[in-house]
Amino acid sequence: MPQEISPASSIGPWPAEGLTRVPYWVFQREDVYAAEQARLFQGPVWSFLCLDAEVANAGDFRTTSIGDAPVVVTRHSDGALHAFENRCSHRGALICLEEHGKGQRDFQCVYHGWSYDLAGNLTGVAFKNGMKGKGGMPKTFKLEDHHPRKVRLAILHGLVFGTFFADAPPLEDYLGPEIVPRIGRVFAGR
Repeated sequence: MPQEISPASSIGPWPAEGLTRVPYWVFQREDVYAAEQARLFQGPVWSFLCLDAEVANAGDFRTTSIGDAPVVVTRHSDGALHAFENRCSHRGALICLEEHGKGQRDFQCVYHGWSYDLAGNLTGVAFKNGMKGKGGMPKTFKLEDHHPRKVRLAILHGLVFGTFFADAPPLEDYLGPEIVPRIGRVFAGR
């Protein structure tokens, strides 16, 4: 559900200088920031993530973001692109610390050593069975139930876009009939 912003009367007057001046409170209010993140970046919006060429080969990766959510875009060994939130599902630490790289086989969280494949699937948990019969995860723990949020991807003329919103319209519908040909004019075949 989108974050609601307080009515204008409770957050201050809009400047009299016209519609083009944005008052400082817009940039300083936490509720406005939270609403922007929810509506723009967690809603039915596509965000540019990277160029397809930046992750051209298996094991290539690039970190980026969708709003304030860090994201990893990877090229899997089967050639498919994947993207997932760059936060360990255990304690929320960054999974990938580098901005980009090549030849990666997996990622390991530096906090507790949980490991993830290039599709963002949890593949290993340090001390899953405990030590010397103590601790560990419950017997009901399943790796496949604990992965970072996956990002839905679409590629248009080598530009990789992503969204967290499962029901976002197809990328070309979202961009519209005026923008898609313009992107094609600039990027097609390059």
